[in-house]
Amino acid sequence: MQLGAPDHRILRELARDGRLSNVELARRVRMSESACLRRARALEDMGAIAGYRATINPRAYGKVELPTVRDVVTCLSLRTYKTASDVGPGI
Repeated sequence: MQLGAPDHRILRELARDGRLSNVELARRVRMSESACLRRARALEDMGAIAGYRATINPRAYGKVELPTVRDVVTCLSLRTYKTASDVGPGI
């Protein structure tokens, strides 16, 4: 499927707000509701829309910030380096 201007408008609006109803999405991209839904489903089927997600803010409900993958990899790398340096200089 070749993406046209309406498809790009749909993708742009969903990237801004993935929770838009089809009615609101259709209004924003200036399409009929049925055409908008048909195109959005086609974009999902072809993989252009890989999914929808929520971004969670742990601080908003009193939880501590979760470590990122980068934090975990850094921690593991430091632990590996320390273990290797304990063995001796030949490592």
